[in-house]
Amino acid sequence: MCCENGKVNKKSPKKRVILWLSLIFGFISSLLLILYTFMRKSRFAGKEYPCSSSDKIPLEIPIENVVTQEQITDDLTIILGIGPKISNFLNSEGINSFNKLSEKSPNDLRNILFQHEIRLNDPETWPEQARLASLNQLDKLREYQTEMKNKRSNH
Repeated sequence: MCCENGKVNKKSPKKRVILWLSLIFGFISSLLLILYTFMRKSRFAGKEYPCSSSDKIPLEIPIENVVTQEQITDDLTIILGIGPKISNFLNSEGINSFNKLSEKSPNDLRNILFQHEIRLNDPETWPEQARLASLNQLDKLREYQTEMKNKRSNH
C-alpha cells in the first residue's frame, strides 16, 4: 500500500496478479531445479566412475596388468636362418626378443638347436643380425643379410 496525496491507495489487482505469478514461477523453478538435481544424483547412484571419488582410485597397479620387457616378443623369423619352428624353440628357451638373442653366443645357440635335434642351421650370424634388429637398423640388417646370401651363393 502506498500513500498518494494523503490517501491510502491499495495496489491494483493487476499488480497483485503479477506478484503472485512471480512467486509461483519462482517456487516452481526452484522445485524443478531441486527435482532435477535429485534425479541426476539417483541416476548415477551405485555406479562407479573412475574419477568420482578419491577412495575408488587404486593406489597400486595390479602386477598382472604390468607389461614387462620379457613379455614383449619380437618376430625372430626376420633373422636369416630362423624360421617359425626355430623361433618357437627359442621362445620356449626364453629367447623371445632381438635383444636377448643378440646376448647369446653362437655356441649357446648351437646347444639349443642340438637339444631340439636341429643340426642343419648355423647360428653364427644370428647374434649380429639380432643386434642390428634390436637397434632398429633394418637397412643395415638387410645389407648384412644380402652379403651373407652372396657369400653362400659364391661357395
